[in-house]
Order: sequence, then structure tokens, then C-alpha cells
Amino acid sequence: MQPESECRQSEWMDKAKKAAWLGAGLCAAAGLGAGLMYFLDPHRGKARRNMMRDKCFSLARHGLKEADHRLADFEHRAKGMVAEAKAILHRGEDTPDPKLEARIRSRLGRCVDHPHAVHVTSMEGRIILTGEVSPLDARRAETAARLTPGVKSVENLLELTT
Repeated sequence: MQPESECRQSEWMDKAKKAAWLGAGLCAAAGLGAGLMYFLDPHRGKARRNMMRDKCFSLARHGLKEADHRLADFEHRAKGMVAEAKAILHRGEDTPDPKLEARIRSRLGRCVDHPHAVHVTSMEGRIILTGEVSPLDARRAETAARLTPGVKSVENLLELTT
């Protein structure tokens, strides 16, 4: 008797699956019909189609811009990693004085209020800072110079203004 009840269960399951597929197909057909009515409406259909086209183009443009931004970000990060690797490999080498002065001036431009008031001189990795600056700028300039790669020592001859 048990095999007969299993056959009945199997038949019921097959019928239930067919009914579910039929219901899903009817829902999909109803949704497709409603969508076609929405976009093919003689009064507002053209405006709706144009609005949908414009939205699709807008999304595509924004997607391309976002992809460009991400690609540029990846490129910049890769360049930074290469630069850091080169810095590690060339850590023990002496940096030429003009390059060292340029590096320090660049750092001063980001941390000092009046970077042109600070004069930077380099002699074999030894940095001399001169000029007239505020006490806060003097501390910032000395710190920036000390943290620059290739600097061996910093002599702070900055005159403080009030």
C-alpha cells in the first residue's frame, strides 16, 4: 500500500508545480501587458518613453563617469605604491641638494601660512632655515624639514615675529 500512496503524493506534487508555473506565467503576462499599456498609451506614452530613454542615458553617463573616477583612483594608488617602493630601495642614497630644497619648499607650502618668508638652504643634507615668521610657523617649518626624506640635520635660524 505504501507505494500507491507515494504515487499519489508524486501526482499531487506534479499538479502543484504545474499550477505554480501557470500562476507565475499568468502574473508575468499581466505585468507585461500593464507595462505595454503604460508605455504605448496614446496620450502620455510618448512622454513616458522619452523620459525612460533620458533616464537610461543619464544612468549610463553617470556609470561611465564613476568608472573613470575609480580607474583614475586605482592608477594614482598604484603610482603611489611604486613611489613608496622606490623610496624604500633608495633609502640609503644621498639626495641632491636642489632636490632636497624643492622637497622642503613643497612641504612648507602645505604647512606654513607664509611659505615664501622661509628661505631654505641645503648643504650635503644639512638644512638651514632663515627668514622672519611667527612662532607657530617656525615650529611647523622645522618639523616639516626634519620629516623630509634625505635630511640629515636641520639648523633653525628663523627670526620670530609677533
